Amino acid sequence: MKRREQILRRAAEVFAERGVAQTSLEEIATSVGIKREAIYYYFRNRVEILLEIISPQSLSLLHGITALMGGTGSSREKLRSAMELHLQAFTPSYIEMTVALREEHVQIDDPRVKELRRVWEEYGNCWETLIRQGREEGVFRSDMDPKIASYGILGMLNWMSRWYRTGQSAPIGHVAETFFTLVTEGLDVRK
Repeated sequence: MKRREQILRRAAEVFAERGVAQTSLEEIATSVGIKREAIYYYFRNRVEILLEIISPQSLSLLHGITALMGGTGSSREKLRSAMELHLQAFTPSYIEMTVALREEHVQIDDPRVKELRRVWEEYGNCWETLIRQGREEGVFRSDMDPKIASYGILGMLNWMSRWYRTGQSAPIGHVAETFFTLVTEGLDVRK
């Protein structure tokens, strides 16, 4: 494994365990087995490390749901696929998703973090649009607010970062199917 990747992986583990704000570059360096100064060869600061950890996964999720939204199939099928896509991000990138879902870094005032927030907002808007389209197709209940429904679904999916343990919890496919059934029984007009 290359040094840059080692730094990112160990930083993700330390961030997930201690939190971003409570982690120093010294702690990251020690966990990698290098001096703190060596980190500066690869990264300027902790925020740059954080963004390098969570940006690729966030962009991947956005690109995935955007492609899914432009594809064929009913809103119900797209919802199932979107949930599976989102949950697949928990493996093998589980630690990165845990770090991405921590709330404390949202307060960081940095233009790159603002761009990441824009990606997350766009991702959330895709979920809202998906629910709205399902309502228009008559597949999802019309008495539910699409924004609130999308927040509820994403909240349920994201909460996995608190309890899911790769190899110890149910397989991702089983979790995705359970969540999909839970959501669609609440949204489905054919009840």
